[in-house]
Amino acid sequence: LSLYLLNHFYDVQEGKKASFGSKLEFCESEFEKSVFMVLHEMGYTVTPQVKVGSYRIDLVVESDGDQRLAVECDGDSYHGPEQWHDDMTRQRALERAGWTFWRCFASSWSLEREHMIVSLINKLNVMGIQPIHGMSNLIQDVEQKVWVQEECNDLVLSV
Repeated sequence: LSLYLLNHFYDVQEGKKASFGSKLEFCESEFEKSVFMVLHEMGYTVTPQVKVGSYRIDLVVESDGDQRLAVECDGDSYHGPEQWHDDMTRQRALERAGWTFWRCFASSWSLEREHMIVSLINKLNVMGIQPIHGMSNLIQDVEQKVWVQEECNDLVLSV
């Protein structure tokens, strides 16, 4: 169990350090890419396709604290009435685990983009999630420590 937890947190750290290009490749649709790019350009820390248990969240926006927002990009062709029930069941399960959601349909993003961006930014502001303009990676790099032990003439040195 402890190895599983260590690997989980290692994967989370590696995911946060991924480059813009590699994160963009994880987006599963042009709609997700569009929302990801808007948030990234505004300076938010965004991670696409975040695994949470057996579920995946389209985009997760995080603060330097513990706040995080699940952003679901519902493509109109993939999220018809038959998919809506499953999406809401999944969302309710994740909300019970502490997640907060913001959902948007592709048609709303296309027709009312500015309004949807304002809605998303308002939600982020209410949650206390602010743009950090790249400082998160610097902070994470400083917080990560790697200890290498070398032996030299019966002395043990930590580098």
